[in-house]
Amino acid sequence: MAEPIKVLMVVTQMDRGGMESRVMDIYRAIDKSKVTFDFLCHRQEKGDYDDEILSMGGSIYKICSMHPKNYFKYKAQLRRFFKEHREYKIVHCQLSAMSTLVLKAAREAKVPIRIAHSRTAGAKLDWRLPIRYISKLFLKKYATDYFACSKLAGKWLFGSRALKTGKVKIINNAIDVIKFTYNEEARQLWRDKLGLTNKFVVGHVGRFSYPKNHSFLISVFLEIKKQREDALLILVGDGELKKEAQDLVNSLGLDKSVLFIGSVSNVADYYQVFDVFLFPSFYEGLPGAVIEAQAAGIPCVISSAITEEVKITELVEFINLKRNALYWANKVLEKVDYRRSNTYELISQAGFDVRTLCKELERYYLYRLKG
Repeated sequence: MAEPIKVLMVVTQMDRGGMESRVMDIYRAIDKSKVTFDFLCHRQEKGDYDDEILSMGGSIYKICSMHPKNYFKYKAQLRRFFKEHREYKIVHCQLSAMSTLVLKAAREAKVPIRIAHSRTAGAKLDWRLPIRYISKLFLKKYATDYFACSKLAGKWLFGSRALKTGKVKIINNAIDVIKFTYNEEARQLWRDKLGLTNKFVVGHVGRFSYPKNHSFLISVFLEIKKQREDALLILVGDGELKKEAQDLVNSLGLDKSVLFIGSVSNVADYYQVFDVFLFPSFYEGLPGAVIEAQAAGIPCVISSAITEEVKITELVEFINLKRNALYWANKVLEKVDYRRSNTYELISQAGFDVRTLCKELERYYLYRLKG
């Protein structure tokens, strides 16, 4: 029997973020007699998923962070890693624009298949932005394969020409649809457990970071609260801007009406309790959270800056971020009496079930290795 293909997944850290959750969904479902994953992480701290990865037979390697002060140390660690680990014939880099140095080191080590995977369609305006754009300029020199979670993400990282000529392979941000499918019994159980029986619950799942636009989200909820005393906002996730969001909530007197849940392993249960999903991001690749919300049968009010590819069902309504918070709030309130239903078939048929994606990836990895 042939040995399984060993794929090196290159990530920042395996915490419960959007990309990490999608990779873990794949890792759980993929046929490990054909494909196995190991992980190269850029943080020394233990990740949320590390124990599960190890329990499934994966290896985790850690190097220093990709920071300008670590530049020479980082390059040396990359060279050493690939020199010591000749077993990897496929490197699948999940760092979007910052994949260049990893893939350069992989090419120097003669790794034949070097995948750059675009997971976003923009970048924050901060000190890292010039570095990201310089990295983008050289990325295609070192990547052999271009992956993207949407056409918008593919265009952002690889350019219009690469997208139009078919060089960019679109890899759906597939989920475990069964886990998120709407269940009325589970909804009532969790609403009772959380004391939400008579509440109108607005939900959001996402890292507290610039692209998610939490300050505007909270402003929208303030307008909702003015019209619905029973309104409650549930925010699932962690991140560097969480304290800033908490301070804003407190300053607006919303502390009794906003729940900060943190990063949780049972996020699917929270989708069951939501009445409306609110997602006003500045930019996204293709947000898995919106796929999860649709799988749970929740009406979604989301930013028109997000790719239309995320609209699998009629549950999604796009709103321009130029519209004010009151306009957004009224759109959310239009969904108050929406009756949820099972959307499993729609999500699966659109190619967003992780089991379908795993078969596609298994075939792709094998095809590329055979050359």
